[in-house]
Amino acid sequence: MEAFQQLHAHMEAAADRVEDPKERLLEVGVAYVVTGRDFPAHCSIVFRADLVDTTDPDYQEWGEQAYSFLEATIRAVAERYNPSLDIDDASRLCWAAMQGLLVLHTPMDAIARQRGEAPVDPVEQARASTRLILMGLVPGRQG
Repeated sequence: MEAFQQLHAHMEAAADRVEDPKERLLEVGVAYVVTGRDFPAHCSIVFRADLVDTTDPDYQEWGEQAYSFLEATIRAVAERYNPSLDIDDASRLCWAAMQGLLVLHTPMDAIARQRGEAPVDPVEQARASTRLILMGLVPGRQG
């Protein structure tokens, strides 16, 4: 539950800083990754049904609030830039992508080191990944 509370608070604070829906989604994606980075213990168990009571009403409520906030952010992108965007698919994609960055950060760092490359900062990776996602969500050139 705390993980979702922190996530919701971070996403909301990030979204409040920008007006444009695309930039808002970018900041929400970064907030997701920053929350996971800053609260790694919460992040590592939040979706573990063997460790967390996913039937707990508070858990469900806060999870729904965090996810609904992401959906509202994507809905704003759709309203301004792509009215035919499937909000459900886009929401699942964004959530899964940011969670994937968190889960795979350590293994990807190991791969980078094996290749003699510098590890990628997770915040910068969140920005880059969200920009790529936006290229698929919003028709036309993204620049």
